Amino acid sequence: MATPRRLLCLTITGYKKGDLDEAEFCHHQVNKNAYVLSDLMKECGAQSYTIIHNTKKTHSLLSKLFDPARIAFDDHDHVVQIFLPDIDSFLKIKENPLYIQHLSHLAEYTDTTNEHRKPRVSLSFVHEVIRDGQVLYVEDKDTIACEVYNNSFNGETGNFMDEA
Repeated sequence: MATPRRLLCLTITGYKKGDLDEAEFCHHQVNKNAYVLSDLMKECGAQSYTIIHNTKKTHSLLSKLFDPARIAFDDHDHVVQIFLPDIDSFLKIKENPLYIQHLSHLAEYTDTTNEHRKPRVSLSFVHEVIRDGQVLYVEDKDTIACEVYNNSFNGETGNFMDEA
């Protein structure tokens, strides 16, 4: 029986440079960046690493799902999500020369000059509900499920604390 994992999610949203087309941007992100870094991510403890592209075609489908008069549609070109067991995992990735080298090429394909279009990041708690098509088992659904509020996360170190 699968149970939820204790994970953090680093989410990065951003925009492609204006002179790149969507196919070039996707190719660069997936083939020249993600697959080069994937072994490093795995070695450092990443549980998942995904790149989501918001293309003109997929963006145009949003009005079939939601009323644009009531919901604002995001206009970013991509979302990167890295699921990690703790903050130390990302710090290891960030210190690696391969990661540093690839980060230095960010401005070649990502718009970093316009304040509205600069990449944005967030670090969040993950609440797994369904994984691999299976609803995850939670023993006591009446307890507070959020790791933030049940004191199992150390906000100073960025790590989950072991159960007592």
